[in-house]
Order: sequence, then C-alpha cells, then structure tokens
Amino acid sequence: MASSSRAKSPSPRNDASSVASSGTTKGTDLIRHPIHYYADGSFIFIVENYIFRVYRDLLARRSEVFRDLFDAPQVGDECSNTEERKGKLDRQVKIDGVPAVRLEDKAEDFAALLNIIMPNQIRGAQNYTFDKLSGIYTICDKYFIDDIREWAMSWLEDILPTSENDIHKIGG
Repeated sequence: MASSSRAKSPSPRNDASSVASSGTTKGTDLIRHPIHYYADGSFIFIVENYIFRVYRDLLARRSEVFRDLFDAPQVGDECSNTEERKGKLDRQVKIDGVPAVRLEDKAEDFAALLNIIMPNQIRGAQNYTFDKLSGIYTICDKYFIDDIREWAMSWLEDILPTSENDIHKIGG
C-alpha cells in the first residue's frame, strides 16, 4: 500500500440493518443512479438514496481505499463450518445479488468522481462549477485518488483568486 501523509477516512459502512433486501434504506426507497448503474457491474455503493452499480476492478486500480475495501474478508470468510458460512453469506448485504456497501458521501460528489473514472465520461473541467470541482477534490482526497485530486486542484487554482488584487476584482 502506498504511504500517504493523509489519515485514512473511516471505512465505508456495511450495515445490514440500514439496507434491507427489499431495496430500502432507513425507510427511504433506493433509486438506481441514471448514469452509473451498470447492469453487469460487480459491486454496489449506496450513496444517499442512490444505488451505484459499478466495476470494482476499475475503482480498485484508482484507489487504495477501494482496493482495501474489496480485498477485505467478506462475511463468512472466517467460518470453518460450511453451514455457518452459508448462513452468514445469506445475511450479507446484497442488492440484485451483488455485494453492497453504504458510503457516507454526497451522491453528487460520488457521481462526479465516477464521471471521471468510468470510460468515456471525462470532460474538460471548464464544464464544472466551483462546487463540483471542490466536491471532486474532497472525495478524491478521501479515497486517495491522487491524480484526479491534483487535476481538480489545478482547475480550482485557476478559479480561485491568488492575490489581493484578484480578490478586489471579484468584490467589485
């Protein structure tokens, strides 16, 4: 694992009590994200009330946090008894038969990150607002996706005032 001066964020929550097999979370219906729900995706993230079904290998290649999440022992791995293991696997949180985990991020930020990581989704940063770039920077910092974090920072530096004179121009 690459070393970093940043502290790791808390692990994403995989709370079976908050995600029912019926497709609801805390009394709220879950919605398939209109862009990032890939029918053949291998992992599901629940962010706010959206289901993002994505390709774990693409995320694992970009982020050591996601790689660690996917490499972590799955429910039932420690069981020696076949019946006990089957019982635990039956209780593992799944949606549409795919392992699922809840992230405590903003769905808009997570979708913006996926727009960059997923093939044919990247656009020039000039199409992004300050808030969108700031969200991309924050979520990339959290998940140690340094190349995209640096990309977002370079665009933010172009947007942000860098001198007192620039600040006065904005203030009028």
